[in-house]
Amino acid sequence: MKDDATQYLTGEASDGGSESLLGKALRDAREQKGWKQTELARRVKLNGAQISYFENGTRQPSIIQLAELAAELGLNVDAMVLARTADEIASDKGEAWPMALRHQHNELITNFQNRVRTCAPLVRQGRASGRTFDDFPHCFGDVVIVTGDKREEKPKNAGDIGAYSASPIDDRWIWSLELNSRTEKVSDKEFVISSEQRLRELYGKRTLLVVGSPASNHLARIVNRRAVFRFNFHTRFARELDAIIENYRHLRDGLVLEKLKQNNLDQLKSIMRRFYSYGIIDPLLRDVRGYAAAPDVDYATITFAANPYSDQ
Repeated sequence: MKDDATQYLTGEASDGGSESLLGKALRDAREQKGWKQTELARRVKLNGAQISYFENGTRQPSIIQLAELAAELGLNVDAMVLARTADEIASDKGEAWPMALRHQHNELITNFQNRVRTCAPLVRQGRASGRTFDDFPHCFGDVVIVTGDKREEKPKNAGDIGAYSASPIDDRWIWSLELNSRTEKVSDKEFVISSEQRLRELYGKRTLLVVGSPASNHLARIVNRRAVFRFNFHTRFARELDAIIENYRHLRDGLVLEKLKQNNLDQLKSIMRRFYSYGIIDPLLRDVRGYAAAPDVDYATITFAANPYSDQ
């Protein structure tokens, strides 16, 4: 049995008729909010008939209208554009194309089938599963970039403890990823000083792009045990560091923080050395790679990890 995305793309919806992938996404999101078509139309300054046309696939919204609808409904605009394009390709069977170009039309259909298979859950529900790096960033929700920060020598909060200052060149390549305009960049200190409830509310439904190793990014340490390719340090050291940081978490008095840091300085230095140069565990070869033999030797890896603040 074909999956939903393929059925929508080829006009073979499960009810026996044709159904617009974009139209279903818009209708499902609107109904989840409990709005009538007229209410959604009012919010995006359209009329109810236009919303009806968009949902049943009779007409396609413009890119600007699509962006406004996605923002109001909390849907990913990149996935919405993909769905709109998929609907347009599916509605054109290629008969009018020159013979020499019809095979290209078929290639487009195949490519979009593959893309929509992985993006369909995101299109319909604001999330996705079964994604790969090939689907980034189009099939991912709103992205939050999390980077290391400056560590105050005289600590001001718990985020200044247990991590080296990050280098400003760590994120020099981010702008080449074609992320959308809603992308945020936040400090890793947020994930040390904020409550679990706040972190779930702010980041539980978003894609976290964590830049930096556990030596310079608190969140990299937190998600490491969930990663496919993970940093090669014993979880005991992470637990020891977390126990120290917990003593600082709610403190805001600089003098008290500095005294605590001095009391734990030897242990902190010992733990940080463990994070610095022990390579990446390759789960396929069961081997360690990227071992830094000298302080000025570095390595990089890209990996997936589960969002620790998401219920899904």
